[in-house]
Amino acid sequence: VRDIAAAAEIQVPSDTDMIYLLGYRQPGGRGGYRAVRVASRPVAGPCFRTSDRFVPMGGSNIALGGWWRCVEPVLHPQMVGAVAYPGAILRDAVDSAAAFQVTLEGVMQAGMGHIHVPAGMYAIGAPITLPVAKWGVTVNGDGFSVAGNARYNNADASGATTLVWTGKAGDTMITARGNLGVTLSGLTLVGQRDADAFRAGTLLTIGNSPASGAGQMLLQGISLSDAHIGIRYGESPGDPSGDNIAHVKVIVTNCDIAFKFETQQNVGLHFAQLN
Repeated sequence: VRDIAAAAEIQVPSDTDMIYLLGYRQPGGRGGYRAVRVASRPVAGPCFRTSDRFVPMGGSNIALGGWWRCVEPVLHPQMVGAVAYPGAILRDAVDSAAAFQVTLEGVMQAGMGHIHVPAGMYAIGAPITLPVAKWGVTVNGDGFSVAGNARYNNADASGATTLVWTGKAGDTMITARGNLGVTLSGLTLVGQRDADAFRAGTLLTIGNSPASGAGQMLLQGISLSDAHIGIRYGESPGDPSGDNIAHVKVIVTNCDIAFKFETQQNVGLHFAQLN
């Protein structure tokens, strides 16, 4: 199938249970994955609907039929509309926050999986939340760059995966709540597009959930810059943020506060650099 728009207009034969959605015909175009026919709209993750109303095994359902779900073992935000810019993020850049959220919810819903964020610069105009997950979820970019985030939105960060905040002043870019066994790696988080743009309040908050805080998390190869707070543990004074949060090669640059602890927890730092 050519793309999402084409998929919405075609009728796929009832005996076809898997198709490939090409996508990427324009910036923000969705697709690039295999999909299987499902009985109703998926709860989360990349999906689309064709004009037929068939369901698996050849039946039909006017209300629920025609839905397809991505079955790729590795998801990436471009599948649902994220745009990776090769250079600096400009004022009219496409906001990729919603695409990141959909991708995260898709893999977290499965309870385990892998998200790959290809190299490039992504405009993040709204807060992103990592939904509650069990063991084995990995979100990794193609590498972090200190030069690329040393001062605002530097286009020299070639080969790095960089998320640049373009949202409201003082908001948090990424919040992780109740995540167990989650790894974030190879990412650069920049809290300000340029000197005249709004600045993020916090780049990464490791917060709590109704049951417990995040725990058994690994941050590896992460660079954070140009925000009020780099990493915040707990969402308000006294909040738990879990324990056993390991940091390997975490670099914080141009932040007023590198690490803010709202309560005591077991946090391991290995090669944490503050500038």
